Amino acid sequence: VVGRVGVLDRERGDVHDGRVGLWTDLIAGQTLEERLQQDGPLGAREAALAGIELCDALAAVHAQGLTHGDVKAANIMRERGGRVVLMDFGAVTEVPRCGAAGGATLGTPLVMAPEVLRGETPGTTADLYSLGVLLYRLVSGRYPVEAESVQELCERHGRDEAVPLADRRSDLPTAFLEVVDRALDRACHLDQSERRERRHHARDLLGEFSRDPALGEMGAPLLEEHQVT
Repeated sequence: VVGRVGVLDRERGDVHDGRVGLWTDLIAGQTLEERLQQDGPLGAREAALAGIELCDALAAVHAQGLTHGDVKAANIMRERGGRVVLMDFGAVTEVPRCGAAGGATLGTPLVMAPEVLRGETPGTTADLYSLGVLLYRLVSGRYPVEAESVQELCERHGRDEAVPLADRRSDLPTAFLEVVDRALDRACHLDQSERRERRHHARDLLGEFSRDPALGEMGAPLLEEHQVT
């Protein structure tokens, strides 16, 4: 089962007390934000398992021609049975066509990709950037770029002031650090000549987990279930 909440009526939505919303599955559990506030940062294994399931969920969303637009800890639930579920599709947009103009974008600035903060319409890579921010925060309790205002946040992105995850959690496996860096298109701990582009598809990022022996061992059962090739 793909780890995303089922949206039962995306086209019509629901009107209740004058408010428009979406019919979705009822998920019983705890958000990852609540988990962080309660127990503090996660270990690499637990965060990697969440990342694997969320890559699969985002792949399903993107396959429908949509972007989630607000991938963050408060919008991800861990069900009582352990499944990680992507929720809150209120910021969903269609994947932009080449040359399409940007517009007003919903979401949470601290998890937005730099291009979205500049006013571009979010594409699939923006969701993958937000997933990288999520993984970063799950293991550190912090954001790669922090600021008191949106303007300050944009300026810090412009100066490339992201703090490498390795500076905050040097104890994490190198494989995990590299997956996060690739999602953020930073690779701050690598030489400039070795920097890699942010992955274009969730399946590509999921493949990073499967191809690396260290992360593959962490999530072997889930990776086998998803049959990454």
